[in-house]
Amino acid sequence: MRLELIEGCIADSLTVNGVEESDLTDSQRAIVLRRLVNALPEVMLNGILVDLLRLRGEVTPLGRCEQCGDNVTKYTLEI
Repeated sequence: MRLELIEGCIADSLTVNGVEESDLTDSQRAIVLRRLVNALPEVMLNGILVDLLRLRGEVTPLGRCEQCGDNVTKYTLEI
């Protein structure tokens, strides 16, 4: 499976095996997602989930660590 992203000006394009993502059927998207999940090492899947939660999750500040001053934040995404 070949994934390709082109960005810039009006040339934006995201393709899977040469087919624009917007032209894929729901069943084709499901196949792509299954193949991606099966092909990813566990560590990479973890990184993708973290990025997704940070990007699309609901943010809840939980406070500040009294010892180091770091902010503690929870991200929640209902799928």
